[in-house]
Amino acid sequence: MLLWTRRSKVLLWLVFGVVFAVVVAAPLVMIVLASFAGHWTGVLPGGLTLGHYADALAGETFASLAVSVQTGVLAG
Repeated sequence: MLLWTRRSKVLLWLVFGVVFAVVVAAPLVMIVLASFAGHWTGVLPGGLTLGHYADALAGETFASLAVSVQTGVLAG
């Protein structure tokens, strides 16, 4: 299907943008918000913290994370 008019091209880009936002961007934003959430009881997190990152970078968890990153880098 060829889109010749400017209006149809704009409409197609608008539809693409909405679908992209719902399917790709929204889940990624929610994951990032959840990683900073101290507790989440409403629509948005009630308290922000870096505790999850501190836990991930401490002790045995960091070693596991390092192995995962190395495996991913070597896998290409």
